[in-house]
Amino acid sequence: MRYVLLIATALVIGALFVYVQNPEVVHDFILDFRAESKARELAEVERQRWLAEVQTHGPSNLPPLAREQDCKQDEDCILVSNSCNRCCGHTAVSIVAKPEFEKRLQDCRENFRGGMCKCIVYPMVARCREHKCQAVPVAQKGVNQK
Repeated sequence: MRYVLLIATALVIGALFVYVQNPEVVHDFILDFRAESKARELAEVERQRWLAEVQTHGPSNLPPLAREQDCKQDEDCILVSNSCNRCCGHTAVSIVAKPEFEKRLQDCRENFRGGMCKCIVYPMVARCREHKCQAVPVAQKGVNQK
């Protein structure tokens, strides 16, 4: 504990010495510190605004309901956009349930107030896996691999 006190005292004395020698350097340092503090504060405000936007407007991709994914074979499934912000995002739904999903997606798009998108779209294909339609990445050597 003594060492901590000794180091703190030395730092204070050093700072006073610098101030006496070059008061403008210390003044600039304080201004820089205040500017950095303000920048961090603004960044936090922006982060909080973004979180509030996501909580208010929901996610940018609409997940399908369980009943919209029912299938027996690959041919029962179709790949559809699930992006509320009309950006990237795909999911697989049952062909039979596609109109219901598209109606919910339209509602999501009309009410979405989020930001712009930045994403990479990977080639996907709809497959029936364990009686559930799923979007799976296209295989490197052939789309129709099961």
